[in-house]
This record gives sequence, C-alpha cells and structure tokens, in this order.
Amino acid sequence: MKTSKILLAFLLSIHIACDTEDDDIIIDDVSESSLTFDLKTSEDQMGGFAENTMVVFDGKVWSVGGDNAYTADDTYGNAVWSSDNGINWVSVTSDLFEARYRHTLTVFNNEMWLIGGKNNSDDFLSDIWRSSDGSTWYNVTMTAPFGNMSAHTTTVFNNKMYVIGPSSSRTNMIVWSTIDGVNWVEENANAFPVRGNHETVVFNGSLYVIAGRNETSRFNEIWSSTDGISWSSVATSTPIFNARDLYTATVFNNKVWIINGQSETSRITKDIWHSSDMINWTRYEEFIPFQSSHSHSSLVYDDQIWFFGGYIASGTSGEIWTIDED
Repeated sequence: MKTSKILLAFLLSIHIACDTEDDDIIIDDVSESSLTFDLKTSEDQMGGFAENTMVVFDGKVWSVGGDNAYTADDTYGNAVWSSDNGINWVSVTSDLFEARYRHTLTVFNNEMWLIGGKNNSDDFLSDIWRSSDGSTWYNVTMTAPFGNMSAHTTTVFNNKMYVIGPSSSRTNMIVWSTIDGVNWVEENANAFPVRGNHETVVFNGSLYVIAGRNETSRFNEIWSSTDGISWSSVATSTPIFNARDLYTATVFNNKVWIINGQSETSRITKDIWHSSDMINWTRYEEFIPFQSSHSHSSLVYDDQIWFFGGYIASGTSGEIWTIDED
C-alpha cells in the first residue's frame, strides 16, 4: 500500500506559513481541550509509511522497519531512518537485520533496542539488536529467552526494560524484564488475558497496558502494575474509548493520549481520548484535521505530540502532524 495525494478541505480558519522545509497548515481548535494541530509535511523522504517503530534518541527521531515508499506492495523493510527536526529524513542504513513489522524500538541504557516482530513470510521473530549510533547494530541474540515475540510492547520502567506480549503459543500474556538487555527474568507467565497490538505506558508511577486484541475480539480494558509482577484491572468510568488495536498511547502534559486505531466496527478510526488518572477519560470533541488511520506512530518530541503516517483508506499516509495542548 502506497501513498495517495490527499486534498484537505478545512471548514476552520487556516493559517498558512511558508518556510524552507514545507508549508505548515496550522489549525487552532478553540475548545475545552484547546488543541493546536500543525501539518508539518504532506509527505517526507520516506513517502507514505506505516508499521514502522519510532523513538527519540540522541536529539533525533528514528524510524526502523515497516512499510514505506521503498518497499514492495504488501511487504516490509529493514531500513533505518533519522531526522534532526522530525520533518526531513535521511536513510542511515539497511539490510543489517531481517525486514519486519509489529516489532518494537526502545531507548534503554543509552542505546536503541530492536526486539522481535514478524518477517515478510509472517514468521515470528525472537531476535534482539542494539545500537548506540543508529548506523552500527549489534546482535544481542537471535533467540531471546521469552521466545517468539510480535505485536508486543517494550517499555522502560524503574531502570528495567520490560517486554509485555503474547507467548510463543499465543495463549497467555507474559512479562519479562532485564537490567542490561542480555539477562532476562520472567516476571509473570500469565499476567492477564492474552492480547497483542496493545500499548504500554509508564504513568503516575505504574505500568499500564491499554486495549489490544486477541484472535477473536478487541479490548478497551486497562491493566496496571507497580512492579511488573502483580497486575490488576483498572475500574474505568464511562464514557471510555471503544475497543481497539493498532492505535497509539502517548504520555504528554501529565495525561495519557489515545489516538486512532482499528475498532470492532471500523478498519480505521479517527478520535482522540485523554486521561489524567487512567480512570476517567475524555473524548476530544472538536475537529480533528488528520485522517482516520491505524498502524501510525506517535511520540513526544520538542515538547509536542508528533503524529506520523499510518494506513489510511487510500493506502499509506506520509503526513506528519504535531499536536499541542494550549
């Protein structure tokens, strides 16, 4: 799936500011949430992209793997890209490890760590790679002790790196941790009902696993832990976001923000929810200028939420947006 050019017709007041990088479309939404959306570019050097993983490391934004303009239809790549402003991208290296999607990329102990995923034959991967510069990658192991891992999360909490995802048999939800990326400890062999394509955030001193799906249905439940070992279901209030997967959850301005994804009734959704306590959730009710999507990326960079790419109705999106709360 590749990018189609998209004509955006906005009913709001639009301010267009030209600079040397791209035309910015800035939309000021005056509402209770008071969000400002800024279209940084309609397409960058990667073209349309989705299913990649992204982190902020050493002052740059990094992207690894997934689908972009340089991969054949219905296949994924292994390219490493970087940007020193979130907008303009440079290809750093490729072909150092197997092409993949549904993997994770995490910053830990001053390095980027690439873990698992699926290859272009839909085989599960169990490898771990690390890099301190994005150009040179070292293989830590091809067979991680937790086994095949895909559609999982990798999160840093209390000076440990936690992998949370479905077991190799896809029958139970496992939690493993490490203090060095080499030696791993199984914290829980069956933490809560199995799922993938969930999100994990660190918020208010706890780990939170949000939503996701199993083989038959999606969830909108939340599980929390203060130690990675014992997990409890969060008693959320209504309204709450609908069940979903392939969305993003980002911590910003002392809130957790959930954006887009796949729901039980729609292949792609467009909505934003936020919470300051993980119990009470508020939907952003004003106009959202970007398209419905899933398999996009969101992260905090330069004191804003950055929203990257994803699959849209027409293919892959190359749009890059920032979201700021006034």
